[in-house]
Amino acid sequence: MERIAFLAAALALWTVCACAAPPPESAVPAPPRRRQYLAFSFEEPNDPRWVFVEKEQSPSTAFLWRTLNQPAHTFYVRIATALRDRALRTPAELEAEMKPKLLDVRLPGKLVSGTVSPATRQGQLCLRVDRVSERPGATDQPADRLVTSYRGLYCNHPSDPRLGIYLIYSQQARLGELDPALDELGEKFIAGVSIDVRYGVPAQ
Repeated sequence: MERIAFLAAALALWTVCACAAPPPESAVPAPPRRRQYLAFSFEEPNDPRWVFVEKEQSPSTAFLWRTLNQPAHTFYVRIATALRDRALRTPAELEAEMKPKLLDVRLPGKLVSGTVSPATRQGQLCLRVDRVSERPGATDQPADRLVTSYRGLYCNHPSDPRLGIYLIYSQQARLGELDPALDELGEKFIAGVSIDVRYGVPAQ
């Protein structure tokens, strides 16, 4: 009987202690995953509305689609490197060579407005591009016309004087429905991209 009483008391004590024990610490959220490409890197968005378009991915290209509620309204970000035929070492050379090409990027419809201006990013020579084009929609009604914007930066890459990097975002919507908040999102995204001298080493 004494043994049974002792075991019962011990069990009761264990139950009280177990109930009074502090809850386990909550799990620490995993840090954002860094997507590393040959010439750039960025933190992978933790918002499920961002979708990596796998067929457009490569060691030197990232393409992300933003899921929106309206089928006629689209938004994407594209970061990519491309090799030129020659080095462009001064702002004048870069603008003379690349401004016409940036204004001639194939977009649906007719160019409505387009500017290209000098800029810098992480110490690299860049051009800021801002283009808008317009085309007919499903009907001839003006409100059905589709407008496409193409904005961002084109920069020299420090790893090779012939290499350039595009940091571009674009949206398409019906006339008058381009969303400034998406432009802000695009600016924030490309601002978070690191131009890397080599794998994992940011340019200064």
